[in-house]
Amino acid sequence: MRICSVLLALIALPAVAAPPTSFSAAKRIAVAQVYYDQDQTFYCGCSFDFEARPDLASCGY
Repeated sequence: MRICSVLLALIALPAVAAPPTSFSAAKRIAVAQVYYDQDQTFYCGCSFDFEARPDLASCGY
């Protein structure tokens, strides 16, 4: 039983992460870990680059 408790603790430990300290930090994490492979906006399908603004002409605006 003790071994199971230790294994469970070791498996669950990496899942506990500190939250971002600011909105800017959260955006940096999102770009690096969530949206890193996206090249279109979710709602309107415009192409975009994280360094520039969305290309509105690419989606008819």
